[in-house]
This record gives sequence, structure tokens and C-alpha cells, in this order.
Amino acid sequence: MKRLLLLTIMAALCLCPMDAQKQKRSGKRPAKESTEAKAERLFNEAEDFYFGTDKVFMNREKAAELYRQSAELGYPPAMERLGYGYLNGDMGLAKDGEQCVFWFRKAAEKNNCDAQHGLAICYADGFGVPRDSVQSIYWLEIAAENGNSASQYCLGMEYCPRRTPIKASLRKAGYRYDADKAIYWLKKAAEQEYRDAFWELSNLYHNLGQYEESVQWGFKAAERKDPYALLVCGSLCYNGKDGFPQDRDRSFEYLSYLANNPELLKDDEWRADTYYYLAWCYFKGYGTEENDKLAFKYFSLVPVECYERLCDCPIMLGGFYEGAIDGAPYKDVQKAIEYYKIAMSYNNLEGYYCYAVALYDGAEGKNKRKEGLKMLRELARNGMEPAIKYLNCIGQKY
Repeated sequence: MKRLLLLTIMAALCLCPMDAQKQKRSGKRPAKESTEAKAERLFNEAEDFYFGTDKVFMNREKAAELYRQSAELGYPPAMERLGYGYLNGDMGLAKDGEQCVFWFRKAAEKNNCDAQHGLAICYADGFGVPRDSVQSIYWLEIAAENGNSASQYCLGMEYCPRRTPIKASLRKAGYRYDADKAIYWLKKAAEQEYRDAFWELSNLYHNLGQYEESVQWGFKAAERKDPYALLVCGSLCYNGKDGFPQDRDRSFEYLSYLANNPELLKDDEWRADTYYYLAWCYFKGYGTEENDKLAFKYFSLVPVECYERLCDCPIMLGGFYEGAIDGAPYKDVQKAIEYYKIAMSYNNLEGYYCYAVALYDGAEGKNKRKEGLKMLRELARNGMEPAIKYLNCIGQKY
């Protein structure tokens, strides 16, 4: 048995050299990788290292090295990647205008539209080249014609009519604001799902007085979760303003998305409108079930600095704390009075009315009841319907 196994192994060993000799005699050799194929392979390997895969850990310094090798073999996408690396200081590369423009230009000359867009950025910002608005527009136009959605958007914005005059250098070169061209290029960008283009089209149509088109593009932008569109469409749909229909279901949908993603709320004004209208949706049951606790929560989140503009917010909070409305975690009449006084400080008549009723009900002691009654009579004489009804209810004349 051992002898048979040994003979089998020897036979296999003898066959291998013979096969190799036959292959050698046949003249067949492994195919040599072309320069183009090698450049593409290096680029794909760089992509794996840049983004990371199931098999390759992310290593952007290694990606930069492979992009460079591919670029040096003449592969335009790799040149473009290096250009953005030097533009943004990515992949361990220091920001370098000269290197950035070098690689962008090489790729742009080979009709790489992403590099053409990058070159437009460099001319616009004066990064690696003298600032030159005309050259920037020139490369934007080329990149846009070649299908770069960011360039299509930027070109649309350059043509978009605005209050500030067009730059002298662009005017000298023959450029003018042109709403038709702006719409053309913004729509081109929107066709490629460039999100900002949808909202800018809504703004442009609004400024042109084409409100129906403005609303439709606004809704498209909101559906793509554009924060500005969510805020404006959500707020205007609550009451139906500026050409927007009154659609409180839509208002609730848009504003609740913003409230659930508070990092999108850029400042106090954004927070104020989002929380204020959302509070009313919960209070009235618009787009959702009535929920006084959530209404109280969102009224409470409206920044105090915005009460003057939204002065029924402190009135509502006063009502919650006074116990006239359920939803507050506890009753606090003094806190209610404070909120009514805030509303009064903005000359809000409802604030005066609520404060007067609270005084008459003894919120600040018996001594203040007469003051409350006096305020109610004055409001009634000025024609305030709630004050008239209240006085009639308690059997008092005015």
C-alpha cells in the first residue's frame, strides 16, 4: 500500500514539469495588463480604501496613494479625486491650491465634469489661481453641459435675478440675470435630484408671481426633506398663506419631521415657528389626535424672544398653568399670571382679558378683584366680545 502511494506521488511530480515544458513550448504567456486597465484597477482599489468595504478597512491615506498612481497613469476620475483631496485637505493631504488646480485641470481637459466643477470653485474662491468670476462661470457652463448637477444648480443661481447688481466683470463679459436660464438650469439639476434646486425653483417662481408653480416646487422640496421647505411650507399650510393651500395635515407632517430632527432647526425663529404651529396641531387635532400634553410641551419650547410675534403663545401657557386647559404637569396660578403679563407687555388684548379674569377670580387675592372687574368693564366698553359675555355671565354691567 505504501509503495502504491509513493508511486502515485512520484507520477504527479513527474507530470508537473512536463506540463510546464509543454506550456513553454506552446509560446503562451500571461496577458500583460494594459495601462488603462491598470489605472482603472488602481482607482477601484483606492475607492475601496476610501470608503471601506466588507473586505477592506477604510484607509484614506492609502487611498490617496492609489489615486495618485492611477492619476499618473492618466485616469481622469483619479485626477479629480486628488483635486478634491487638495481642495478640502482630505485623505491626509494638506490643502494645496497649486496641486489642486493642477489635477483638476488635467482631468477637466479630459472632459471630467466633476473636475470642471472643481476648477470653477477654484476660480470663484481664488484657490490656486487668481479669483476670476468669468473663468468660474466658463467652467460651470462646461461642467453643466456635461451633466454635473452641482454646476447646473450653481449656474442656475448665477442667472437667478436678485437685488444685488451683477458683478462688473461678468457684465463686461456679457452675462446678465436671466430668469428663463435660471429656471432651465435649476430644473436640469432637479432632474438629477439635486435637492437645493427644488427649493430655489420655488423661491424663483414666487418672486416671479407664479404662485402655483412656487407651491408645487415647494412641496417637492419638502418631500425631499429640505429644511427650509419643511419650515416654510409647514408654517404657511397651517393658515393657507402666500398661495399655499390651507392643509393642516401637511403642516403637521412637515413640522413634526423638523421637531423630531432638532438639529435641522437653525435658530430661534425656526424653533419658534416649528414648535408654535405644531403645538396648535396637537391642541386642535390637526393631522393627528388631540393631545393637550404635547400641545403644552411644544408651546413651552417656543423661545421667549419670539413671544412678541407669537403673543398668543404665552396666553396659551397661562391657560395651561391656570388649569383652564389640561396638559400642564401641575397647576401654578402665579406662573399663569406671569405669562398673561408677558402678553400684556406686547399690548395683546387677550392677555389683558385673561389677566382681568384671573384677578376677578381671586388669583392675586380679594383686594385685586375690583381691579379685575374694572379691566373687564373697560375691555367690554371697547367692544371686546369675550369681556362682554363674561360680564353678562357674572351679572355685571359695563
